[in-house]
Amino acid sequence: MRKLRGKRDVRITAVVALALMLAAWLLLANFVFVVRRVEVRGNEKVSAEDVIRVSGLPLGKFLGQVREQDVAQRLLRDGRMQLVDLQMRLPDKIVLVVSERKSAAMAVYAGKIVILDEECVVMELSNSTPEQTVLYVSGLGVSAASVGSVVQAPEDQIAAVRAVLQALQTQNAMGYVSELNVENVDMLYLYSRTGIKIILGSEEQMERKIAWTTSALQDLENRGETKGTLDVSSGSMADFSPDR
Repeated sequence: MRKLRGKRDVRITAVVALALMLAAWLLLANFVFVVRRVEVRGNEKVSAEDVIRVSGLPLGKFLGQVREQDVAQRLLRDGRMQLVDLQMRLPDKIVLVVSERKSAAMAVYAGKIVILDEECVVMELSNSTPEQTVLYVSGLGVSAASVGSVVQAPEDQIAAVRAVLQALQTQNAMGYVSELNVENVDMLYLYSRTGIKIILGSEEQMERKIAWTTSALQDLENRGETKGTLDVSSGSMADFSPDR
């Protein structure tokens, strides 16, 4: 009898312990480990309040309900930013580290202005041109455009746009040019803001070509030359032919 009573007492003790543990867990989940504070880092133009709103974080809910993948997808669909890191700081704080996308180019698709970052990710679909100056990409065979995703177009054209944008950024030359044509990826060309046609050729050695372009345009501007053709396709020189 004593052995049976002892086993029964052990079982009761175990059940009580489990009940207490469950109660403690429910208490922590509902009143302690809940999202009460959100800190945003890395934002510049987008306000912290806007980042939090777009993230869809469940304020007042259990921290365990927060899924980093869901937050990342919401921010990505917004088009203006992407999630770099999500940190949980017990008992009630989340830190969102984001990076903002920067508009670099625009194209036209289905009557809409498609705003792109330097990786050709769609930031916005607009009915009007952006206030900030960006490079107009002509000849791009866009087949679909969805905010937060890379614009759908031939891969070789996308690669060419990325190469040119990266080189322009590296050489600090965005202010010199207004249009990039990628219809023929073996004969890419730019237009300067004064109307000079700049023949780039293929995307190979693009940084050298843009470096030559920048140097030549500075010289041409000082000489008052605003019309003509500048050929930098060799990557080793800049050959200018003025319009006469």
